[in-house]
This record gives sequence, structure tokens and C-alpha cells, in this order.
Amino acid sequence: MKTVKTLLLILTVLVLVGLTAQAGNIKSAGVKGNWSATTTWIGGGVPGPGDNVTIANRDSVIIDVNVVIANLTVGEGDTTACVFNRSTSVKVTINGDLLIKSGGSLKVWTRPTGGLPEVLDTLYITGNLTNQGAFDLRNGTSGSTLSVCAVVFTGSGNSTVTMGPYTSSTNEFNGIVINKSGNGRVILGSDIYSAGGSSSQVTADPIWRFTRGVVETGPYAMVHNWTSGTSNVGASDSSYVLGAMGRGIGNTSGSDKLFQVGDAKGYRPVKVRSTTAGSVTGHYVRVQAIYGNANPGTATFAGGIDKVSAVRYYKVTYVPGPGAPDMTFDRVTAGYGLDDGVASGNQNLRVATADTTRLIWTGQGPTVTPFTTALDSLPRQIDGDPFTTPIKLVSGSSIYFALARATGTRENSLGGATAVEKVSSVPAEFALEQNYPNPFNPSTAISYQLSVVSHVTLKVFDALGREVATLVEAQQSAGRYRVTFDASNLTSGTYFYRLQAGNSVDTKKLVLVK
Repeated sequence: MKTVKTLLLILTVLVLVGLTAQAGNIKSAGVKGNWSATTTWIGGGVPGPGDNVTIANRDSVIIDVNVVIANLTVGEGDTTACVFNRSTSVKVTINGDLLIKSGGSLKVWTRPTGGLPEVLDTLYITGNLTNQGAFDLRNGTSGSTLSVCAVVFTGSGNSTVTMGPYTSSTNEFNGIVINKSGNGRVILGSDIYSAGGSSSQVTADPIWRFTRGVVETGPYAMVHNWTSGTSNVGASDSSYVLGAMGRGIGNTSGSDKLFQVGDAKGYRPVKVRSTTAGSVTGHYVRVQAIYGNANPGTATFAGGIDKVSAVRYYKVTYVPGPGAPDMTFDRVTAGYGLDDGVASGNQNLRVATADTTRLIWTGQGPTVTPFTTALDSLPRQIDGDPFTTPIKLVSGSSIYFALARATGTRENSLGGATAVEKVSSVPAEFALEQNYPNPFNPSTAISYQLSVVSHVTLKVFDALGREVATLVEAQQSAGRYRVTFDASNLTSGTYFYRLQAGNSVDTKKLVLVK
């Protein structure tokens, strides 16, 4: 009898688990209908916040009300459509993933003419966005039939975005808002593109708003075809493009474009100025910040400089699309922050350019209008002089630029000035010693001991906890080490240095007095 009761209990649990697994999965009912209609859905229930929704093959669902759901799948491998209605602005919140399968489409409809209000929809995505079909969030003619949808990436987790090859009708965003919480990021699994704007319907312009959260591009790029100078707003240390950012260049004249880029260490906005225009829409300039030494080790210098940044540099690439086959550039503007080895109050900081080998760096000023360095309101930007000979880029070709320093000067270390010495190979207890001298100006020695081979990082932070220097980041064997820290680029104050070797961590205070 006990055996029978046990089996019945197990069967009951399995049935309940099976029912629970099916709960919250809603599919369209083989019709063309409004989202709000009960007849649109199998079972007659309109999807709610806990539901995973699938738009079935050959169905067409019109989003006519505000929607909150868990996940949305558009299509099952055949022709399917999920469209925003053409007369009322709505908000769609997906607290999970959006998947558009091959043959499926998610798009805005053109609105009818006749004085109806403009349609400005909003799509909130917490999880991943994958498009294998068609994704078109700007449709119609500006000033008359245009409808758009802005995408807002939210939530504390990462969102991976994979869009496939670009066309204006299959993979086009309008406005994008990065508004993650916690450590959430947007990670690209492909290039992504936003549309161009229009002066006849500015409320629908495709503006990128960086509020919180980094866009991590990897080998891809975040590309904005719109050439307006106001197309990107709000970038900061907490929200920028980590990797490559593309921006459209005007068709009628050259232009100066700001790129809200940075690397793993922080936000470093830069500018690139073109002197020539594209012939048609579709070409863009792609800029990427690269963390590392601009000098590959054997570079030579010209144009009044003798060193380039050992911290980061920038890559500029021209992508013509259907536009002009080449483009000419005559100025770059570099950004700098606390970790760039820039000292306050001097006029010896420069900008330099190099070709794809980075073996010859040429100083590009500023000498016409001197620039005085400062370390407040960071990151700051330094304009180079207009190039004596503008640089022409053709399809896919690149140049590099970086911070540099005037020949014979030492105020701006530009990083890489730390000397690490192994004093003894005898294993010892893990220990971080007090720097000497302390207080110091401008350099001091920091000693530490390792008991076993470890991956070691030794970093310096200011009183607000911001990283200002990385002194060591390497695999090191057991023994005693001494590091010379040159703080000539920092202002007087209290700093902290932290040693981490494997799971062992220690922090001490040091004082810079100038």
C-alpha cells in the first residue's frame, strides 16, 4: 500500500511540474488581429507580465496597447509579422529576451496621412535581442507618414544584441537608450546600425542616449548613420562605447565628429575632422580606443615629439558603403584622464598620428594655439593643429592617433614610467611594505614579497577610489620585488596602493607632496 501511495504522489508531482512548465507560454491563434483582442491568442488570454509569447507562423499581430511580458519570439521559421499600430504610440516592455526568427518581422508601420498625431513607440528590453528576420524601427516619410520606435536597454544583467547584415528595412534601429543598472552592459554580437534623422520631424530623430551602462562592441561596431552633431548625448565614465563607434559624415561638406568611446579603463571621448563630404548616405568613420602602448617598441618620432602614450591609442577607419570611395581628414582631438600620464599646468602635451604600422609617429601640435593641461573636469580633450598635409583614407584603410609629448620634456610621462626590479628569488610570506620615502615628490619605491608564483596586480587609487595608475599586471615568481612609482603627472594629495597576488590582497596609503 505504501508503494502505491508513493507512486501516486510521484505521478502527481510530475503532472504538476509539467503543468507548471507549460504555464505562461502563450501563442497567437492563427489570425491577423490586435494584441489586445482575446481572439488573437490560443486560449483567449491576452499575454501578461509573466508570459512567454510566440507569434506563430503566418500570423500577424498588431501591438495596439501597452505591453509587459517575459519573453517574445516572433515567428517559427516561416512568414510572421508583429507590428506596432499606426495611430497610437505604445510601450512594449520585455523583461527577458526578444528573438525574431527567419521569416519573422518586428517593425513600425507608416502612419496614415490626414493630420493624425505622430507615432513614437518605445521598446524596453532587459535581456538579449536576436534578429534573424526583419527589424525596422523607422518607417515612412518625415513630416507626414513617419513612425518610429526607440529601444531602451534596461535591467542589471547583460544584453547581447545580434542583428545580422544591415539594410534599412531588415536591421535598422531608430533611437537607442542605454540605461542599465548595476553592472549591466550591452554586448554586441554583430554590428548594429541606427537610421538617419530629419529636420521636418525632429521629435522622431534617432538619438542615442548614454545614461548608464557600457556598450561592449568586441570585434563589431555601433554605427550611427545620422550625420547630425546632436545625435549622441549623455556619455560619461558610466556609459560609453567600449570598442568601435561609427558615425556618418555629411554629404555636402566636411565635418567634425565626436566619438563617445573608451576602453576597459574608462571613457575617453575623441574627435575626428573630415575635409571632404560623402556623395550619398551610407558612408561612415569608425573610431576605436585601444588600451595599450601606442609604440610597438621600435617606433621613430617626427614633428617635435619624442614619446607617444604607453596607455592607449585610437584607430580611425573609413567605411564608404555606397558613399564616396575615399575621404580626407585634417585634424584629430585626443582625450585624457587620470591614468594617461598627463601632468597639470604645462603646454608640452601633443597629439600624434601614425599609419597602420605605428612605426613612425608624427606630432600634430598643438603649437599654433598652445594647450595648457589641467586635471579637473576629466576627461579633457586636446585639439591637434590642422595637418600640414591632410590624410586620405580609402575603403577599409586606417590611421592611428595618440597623446604625445614635446621633444626633450618630461612633465607628461604618458604612462609606462614605472620600473619593476626583482630584488630576491627567495620565497617569502606575502607582504606589501610601506613605500619609501613617504611623503614623496615625485617618485617613491614600493616593495612587496610573494610566497608562490602568482598573477600580480599593483594599482594606485586616489582618495575617491578612482584608479590612477597600474604599476604591475603580470605573472611573477616567488621572491621580493621593488617598484619605482613616478607620480609626476598627479597632483598633491593622499593616494592608496593595492597589491593583489592570487587571493591575497593588501592596501596601504601614500602621500604625494609637491
